[in-house]
Amino acid sequence: HLDEAHKENLKNALKSFSQVFITMPKTGESFNNAHFINLNTQKL
Repeated sequence: HLDEAHKENLKNALKSFSQVFITMPKTGESFNNAHFINLNTQKL
């Protein structure tokens, strides 16, 4: 269960992350995987 503040933080994180991903595609790809693993770990 995600509260509203967490949803908002997640949305903002994904938004700023996608900008990084567009700017740095190669490093972004591995960072993307690490980022989502981290997010999924926090939810457990």
